[in-house]
Amino acid sequence: MGLALMREKDHPEDVIPIYKRQVESLILLKPGGKYDDAVKMMQRIREIMRRMGQEREFADYVQAIKKEHGLKRSLMKLLVEKIRL
Repeated sequence: MGLALMREKDHPEDVIPIYKRQVESLILLKPGGKYDDAVKMMQRIREIMRRMGQEREFADYVQAIKKEHGLKRSLMKLLVEKIRL
């Protein structure tokens, strides 16, 4: 993650896949995942994608997360509260 943080400003397109993998890892942690950390990372992804003019792609990403993990009620609640899409 340290290298991703260094590249984030000048090469945001490089860090988005890394951050997305991190989100998935946090969601899948047992027991119960680290949903709050995952959503915080998604907020960071949103800001990067907004700077790149990729708001629609971010919305699609959130929908994919909802589809994949829709049964995780605590995660869905956090997405509604903090991502608001």
